[in-house]
Amino acid sequence: MHYWDILVFQFLFGILNEIKSSITILQIFTKTFMTIEEIEGLLRLAETKLKNNNIKEVEVLTRRVIDNLSSEKLIDNSTHLYTKTSWYFIAQSSQLLCESLWRQGQINEALQYGNQAILHAKEINNLEIQAAALNDLGCIYSKKSDYFTSIKYFKDAIEYYEKVGNIETVNVVSLNIGSAYMLLSDYTLALAHYMKALTYFENSNTRQLAGLLGNIGVLFMYLLDYSSALEYYNKSLYLTRKLELKELEASMLGNIAAIYTHTLDYQIALEYFKEATIIFESVGNTFNIANSHASLGAIYYFLLDFQNSLTFNFRALAQFRELGMKSHISNALTYIGRIYGNKGYSNYNPMRAELYFKNAISIIEHSGAMVELGHVYQHISTLYEQENDHVKALEYYKKFHELTITVQNEEVKKQADKFVWEQKLADMEKEREIELLKTDAEKALLNETILHQKKRLETQAFEVENSIQELVKKNGLLQQIQSDIKKIAPHTKREGIDAIEHLLDRVSATSHLSIRSKN
Repeated sequence: MHYWDILVFQFLFGILNEIKSSITILQIFTKTFMTIEEIEGLLRLAETKLKNNNIKEVEVLTRRVIDNLSSEKLIDNSTHLYTKTSWYFIAQSSQLLCESLWRQGQINEALQYGNQAILHAKEINNLEIQAAALNDLGCIYSKKSDYFTSIKYFKDAIEYYEKVGNIETVNVVSLNIGSAYMLLSDYTLALAHYMKALTYFENSNTRQLAGLLGNIGVLFMYLLDYSSALEYYNKSLYLTRKLELKELEASMLGNIAAIYTHTLDYQIALEYFKEATIIFESVGNTFNIANSHASLGAIYYFLLDFQNSLTFNFRALAQFRELGMKSHISNALTYIGRIYGNKGYSNYNPMRAELYFKNAISIIEHSGAMVELGHVYQHISTLYEQENDHVKALEYYKKFHELTITVQNEEVKKQADKFVWEQKLADMEKEREIELLKTDAEKALLNETILHQKKRLETQAFEVENSIQELVKKNGLLQQIQSDIKKIAPHTKREGIDAIEHLLDRVSATSHLSIRSKN
């Protein structure tokens, strides 16, 4: 058999195995009831899919498990209550489904399953599942931009992971806390959590280290320290290539491109974005492909290559619509509006520009993203101004101005909320420290009591030993006197003999008494 024939045979054999696996899974799915072994198999498969970022498949698998858990085969017939095994399956599948949903952007339903997972895990006292669900809730509240609530959940997750001794995941969650603080613009605390995790992962050469280095790069980018950001991005990029982490490599390339975009080096940024896009397309990551196309559309716009910009923005728009990502849809619509509204574009069309801007406004108004809405108001106001429609230009400029004030007020409110939450978190830390101190004090008191009792026992033992030695000495003396009297008795007169015998009897009686006391 030729080498090529062998490759073809291996390929066909792999397909055959995939078909067999698919048939087995299909048979399980179509069954009314599943055995415990079949449920375990589906959950293991769901975990594998999650690690490989096949998020939608995780949802399908876990929903099937949850639906089947209503089967009476997993219920104790005597009490009609779930058995301990089924509680475990419910908790695990709810947690996996929660993570799948929030990563797909289905926040509210994810929140529901996350709370269910915690509730069910408590029924069987499974700290590992509770910790994973708490971490999910932290991620959910980060998605909702409620960063202080997310930090609270992350800290709770760390406490549970510490109890079960999962130190690696403790440091992974610490990264999440760092990212939340970074989004709160508290860069000192963000860097402290990142560096704590870096100490743990720095010699590991793992995905976590590569992601962490990238996060530190993002932090320096927020601080406008582009040289430090590039340093950490390049460290992460080197590691992702070494470990063949394609998607993370593409993300780092995109981050590097973003730096060059900020420094107005658009041509260099374009090359990095192109390279990132090729990788995302090779691994079939639909969302990141769409995101890369949007980034290319933006770069071509800054390079005044409006035709290419339009091509990539239309491509991204179609992909975001298919994914249902409304915030990204509005962003693509805005860029298309800017292209048609730019007089430097050969096909300048203000009416089309107005249409795309208004479509974007309609979507953003429902989402409540005020900063993005303000940007579109500003763009459409500029469009009306250059078309000499001063009434509409002023109308939208006023909307932009009012929204800017609202956003500033919201920022003031956020700062006030930040102070309250910081106080709450500080109080939580103090309570935890007090509990630890109480535990330490109780341990110290117990050790002191044990030490005191030990000393008392040692003293008593010493006293007993002395008493025994004294009794032994006394008994020895009496025995010696008894022996001496016996020796002299035959040599004394008769009247003295009676007295001596009487004394001998008394000494003998005392000697026996001493022996009994000793015993």
